[in-house]
Amino acid sequence: MFLFWLLWIVVVIGGFYMGIGYGLQMYRQGFETSLLLNTVIYLGCAFYGAPKFLKLILKR
Repeated sequence: MFLFWLLWIVVVIGGFYMGIGYGLQMYRQGFETSLLLNTVIYLGCAFYGAPKFLKLILKR
């Protein structure tokens, strides 16, 4: 069970952290396609994992 917690914590928190970081970098340095794609991918992973993580938390 600990590994499930660890997996979803890393996916959600890491996804939000990296996604917001790439978004801020794109905001400061101007538009770049690779930064946009990284932002979308990381935030997509975070938004995908958030309901699963919340379900795991609220299950207890």
